[in-house]
Amino acid sequence: MKKLLSILLLIGFLFLGIKVGTRYAHWLKESVSFRVRRVHVVGNVHISKTDILKRAHIPISQKIWSIDLQQAEMGILENRFVKSVQVFRSFPDAIHIEIEERNPIALLKVHGSLYVLDQEAVLLPSASQYYDLPVVCGPVRGSLEIGCPVESMEIQNAIHFLQFVRQDRPRLYADISEVIMEKEEGLLLYLSSVRTLVKIGRGEFEWKVRYLDAVLDELRRESFASPVKYLDLRFQGQVIVGFGARYEKMERGNENDHCRT
Repeated sequence: MKKLLSILLLIGFLFLGIKVGTRYAHWLKESVSFRVRRVHVVGNVHISKTDILKRAHIPISQKIWSIDLQQAEMGILENRFVKSVQVFRSFPDAIHIEIEERNPIALLKVHGSLYVLDQEAVLLPSASQYYDLPVVCGPVRGSLEIGCPVESMEIQNAIHFLQFVRQDRPRLYADISEVIMEKEEGLLLYLSSVRTLVKIGRGEFEWKVRYLDAVLDELRRESFASPVKYLDLRFQGQVIVGFGARYEKMERGNENDHCRT
């Protein structure tokens, strides 16, 4: 008798649990408390929130359970300036969108057209707000495809150089007007402030950038009879300063180094 009573009680509790669970699930599904009221966007700097929301297609007041998070992410990734995105629910009534943007670092000039490049040499659509970035010129192999890295070792080296300069000498980075990759001389720079050609060459960017920054400071302080035509850093441990038909060699190893005529 006790065994039968225990079985009946167990069946009763199971039935009650199923009924309560069903009602609770129905409440979760239909309750107005679980309708989307807010969409938060974080991580966007260059991309507007309006553009992100338009691509995500998340209707306000729609049930939070019915939001297709993967579809929202795919829509946002259609903007090529988005490197990665994560969309998730925040109960009871919010959707969170976390954006990682691509970081524009230069403009690529190809056949008279300008494209934006990020720090991984990924090609981005042209945008007017980035026209103050350095312009990179050099050989490009194959076709250009938005959202894909540029297939050119020379262009990738130029981007690597600019990335190092921006991190180590942001003022110098802002002064770079144009970067040209030459087959013979390697990397060449044109600066805005001193209107001088700078021959960087290949590799060893760390000491070259440090020396260049120091020499430019010295040139800004001093006045010379002839304008500086070029700075050459292709040779280890020295900077050659070209004045018209002649040049001066500035060897920098300590704080007392100076320009010698």
